[in-house]
Amino acid sequence: MTTPDDSTAGTFVTRPLLALAAAQVSASTAAGLSLTVATVTALKLSGSEQIAGLAQTAMVVGASALTVPIARLSARFGRRVSLFTGYVVAAAGALCAYASVGMGSWPLLLVGLLFVGGGTVASLAARFAAADAGRVPADAAVAIGFVLWAATVGSIVGPNLVGLLGSLDGAGAFLVLAALYGLAAVIVAAWVPASLGERSARASGRTSLRNVAGILRAHPLAVRGLGISALSHATMIALMAMAPVHLHHDSAPASVVGLVMSAHLASMHILSPVFGRLVKRFGALRMGAAGLAVTALAAGILAVGAVGNDLVFGAGLALLGFGWSIGMVAGSTLVTQGLDPASRHASQGTTDLALNVGGGAASVIAGAIVAAAGYTALAVLVCAIATVSVLVLRPGRRPQAETLPPFSS
Repeated sequence: MTTPDDSTAGTFVTRPLLALAAAQVSASTAAGLSLTVATVTALKLSGSEQIAGLAQTAMVVGASALTVPIARLSARFGRRVSLFTGYVVAAAGALCAYASVGMGSWPLLLVGLLFVGGGTVASLAARFAAADAGRVPADAAVAIGFVLWAATVGSIVGPNLVGLLGSLDGAGAFLVLAALYGLAAVIVAAWVPASLGERSARASGRTSLRNVAGILRAHPLAVRGLGISALSHATMIALMAMAPVHLHHDSAPASVVGLVMSAHLASMHILSPVFGRLVKRFGALRMGAAGLAVTALAAGILAVGAVGNDLVFGAGLALLGFGWSIGMVAGSTLVTQGLDPASRHASQGTTDLALNVGGGAASVIAGAIVAAAGYTALAVLVCAIATVSVLVLRPGRRPQAETLPPFSS
């Protein structure tokens, strides 16, 4: 836990939190670039929409496979080692993807993208590291929101790098990707203290991932937080993963694709501090339901925009990002505040595993639906799922009853 002397700005920002934010800027730039070029590159190399959908799936499957090992590194060695490892693995994967373009091999591209998933693991884990880096445990929601907000710059810059690179499917994009993830690793190694999360890591050494199911059963609000996070992520992945392919088939130029994806990715982060404050004020469960309601509305707008209106389509993707942001801040806060330090690392790793597995399944299903029935059908289905989820959650009337008192870290 940091001390008040570590504070450098505002009422909750600390030096470790600023270091995490800086790494997020670089990593989010890489993520924005990879999300924009991966599916189209796979489409060019394979000539198949199904394979194009597997590009996003490969990153998510890779993230799923790497989540547990990286969570164990966090529990054993602390936040710095686990984040550094995730970013280094992602950089290596980007170099493999670069080689695949030169060789014209879509299977090798998918292999490289599997390892790029390490960047996803590290970037997701950064929000839990942020909860450890705040001045006091009660600041968990606003600290999480701050680190998510730091990714705004990268979210805007990343997709638009394709304009500078001149192509959605060039090998140069993957070299830039490797450099960005490498920079994030350097920032973590240089400025994130080894002691970050050390106390909770020592405590969580008594908790194996096999015990997590029992832990979560005893903490129903943490289970709801996991559900909100996973569903917010899966619905966003399903609609976002196939968006570049949909726009590409509509003959949208690379600059338009980059602009639309930038709007989506920026909306995922730019209001995160505001959502953190709202979660703290109104309760995480209530705001989680609100986030899913926004997702349902966004899916409806995307269904309308998919018939040929790029402006409406872009607005729907932007709103989808807001829904994801609300859901992630609210869900992550429930998981963090609903568990004591001895349970936290393992359970947070399980939450991210659920996010990545759910996202991978969503991207596979999305590719099949778009290939068979088009993007509009996918958007209508996601709208229905999100709407039903809001009704199932049924948050309590009193916000103060929705979250547990935070444990110290």
